[in-house]
Amino acid sequence: MSFLEIDDSLFQCVAAGIGKVTVPEELSIIDCCQDADNFGVIYINCSLRGIYEYTPKCVVSWEGGSVDVSNLIIYGYKGSGIQPGLLSVGCGTGSFLLAYNVSSVIPSFDTLKSINVTLQFIGTVTNTNLSQYIQSLGLFSSSNPSSTVTLNKGLNPKPYKIYFDAVTNKLKVQYSNLGNNACLCAIDCVSPTVDDFQLTICEDEIQEISINSNSIFGDPTDALVTLADAKGNKTKLTVHSMMNVNPVKPNVFLYTTPIYNNISVLFASANGAPIDYKKVKVQVLKYENNPDNVYVWKDWTSKSWTSLYDKNVVPGRRYGYAVRFKGEFGEISNISDWTVVEVI
Repeated sequence: MSFLEIDDSLFQCVAAGIGKVTVPEELSIIDCCQDADNFGVIYINCSLRGIYEYTPKCVVSWEGGSVDVSNLIIYGYKGSGIQPGLLSVGCGTGSFLLAYNVSSVIPSFDTLKSINVTLQFIGTVTNTNLSQYIQSLGLFSSSNPSSTVTLNKGLNPKPYKIYFDAVTNKLKVQYSNLGNNACLCAIDCVSPTVDDFQLTICEDEIQEISINSNSIFGDPTDALVTLADAKGNKTKLTVHSMMNVNPVKPNVFLYTTPIYNNISVLFASANGAPIDYKKVKVQVLKYENNPDNVYVWKDWTSKSWTSLYDKNVVPGRRYGYAVRFKGEFGEISNISDWTVVEVI
């Protein structure tokens, strides 16, 4: 019987033996960020422990899709990235820098809030004497270690608050915490798109957007604000504002058998502009005989009422009804005109 003599001098971690052996391997992603000079490039610093020679594989996923970007690797990235060829840690632990140009294969990459990056190192044996013996007989095998990290690249770090400032009569969007992660970037000023009023974006450290209600007259206003960071990522914020809106007055019908008033709330301005019922709350006001005796009949609710029944009415008295709306962020419209009915 003859035995194959194996030169394992380049395979220091293990000795040839009988039975399949899995050698401890580990991959850790130290950080994953966007390139500060090119928003379409992501770079990964990682630490690898193992005994094999490795080929990196990278898959990027997001809500709605995924793509293998391994062939988009940038060799020699900024003078420190890996070079073409297999990677080896010499039977120990090593650190590597990898970069990929991902924006060309990910739809709307600039507006994605986050992506998941999975890095895997495929281990192989390439030493000639070892390769024939180990790979054919399966004495040793790589676990092909992998690791996944989420790159939060969106512009809306949590928490942020959107609120109506009754003192200044402005709707404000305030980024109160940009976070400590270096990948979360400050916000630059970008010209917003609006329909009929002037919107300003301040440039101070709290990153505040102000919508001046003094330039809004009568109808709800939809503002689409586009924010961009220094890397080119974008976030779009839609505001359906109720500031200075004049709602159309409710329809009221008197029924006599039995006696009650049927009140219909119309989600529109007095000029006929629609109000998005999904983004507002409604309040119904009422008075009896004297308009000075106004009180809240139905308080704020997100229900899209089409008919309300007021059975607390008395013949010979006059009743008035009006509505107002509250926007998503606390801003309140004007009170509508009154619809008055006299119960006979």
